[in-house]
Amino acid sequence: MIAVRILALSSVILAAVPAGPATSQHAVPMPVSRRASHLMRTVMQESGTDTIKVDTGSFTVELRDKEFLAIMDGGIHGVSGHRVVVSTYGVARWERTVDSVDPQGESGSGLTRLSNRDRDQLAEWADRAWAAARSEGGRANLSKPSFPPEVPRWVWAIVVRRGDDVGIVVGNDNAPKEFRPILEWLRENVDGWVLGS
Repeated sequence: MIAVRILALSSVILAAVPAGPATSQHAVPMPVSRRASHLMRTVMQESGTDTIKVDTGSFTVELRDKEFLAIMDGGIHGVSGHRVVVSTYGVARWERTVDSVDPQGESGSGLTRLSNRDRDQLAEWADRAWAAARSEGGRANLSKPSFPPEVPRWVWAIVVRRGDDVGIVVGNDNAPKEFRPILEWLRENVDGWVLGS
């Protein structure tokens, strides 16, 4: 039976298996940030594993045991777009949705084994996102303001898990140059996996 508890991120420390890549410098769980009390998560435990459910504002994603990275993008409110969740074993869960007013392309989902090159690159990008999130207390909002204010046409989020802690980076329309490569990788690979499925 799954026990579900909603806990404030700043008030819980759970025993967890290290969730970073085996070669990562983050081989031990990082302490929970005291500044990230506004982040909420659901922890589900079953048979010694745990799943962390994270709401980024535009997306909700579950990081299962041994999954350390989630990358998502989409149209307004994250309704249409791409998603990849990566495990330390080099397996990625992916999904492409087209539930929008003007859908383009095909939808699909599946699992794929990543190449060693992709695994190394994703570990590097995860470290970059982790550093950005931690520098802002656990959640870095890199959204570009518009004048006059407008609803963004495109939103994205990166979630990194380190043990029982998470770091979140979010943005809209024009992503900063340091995060463009990971978002391009997301779109190109998920679109390719949909075509190949």
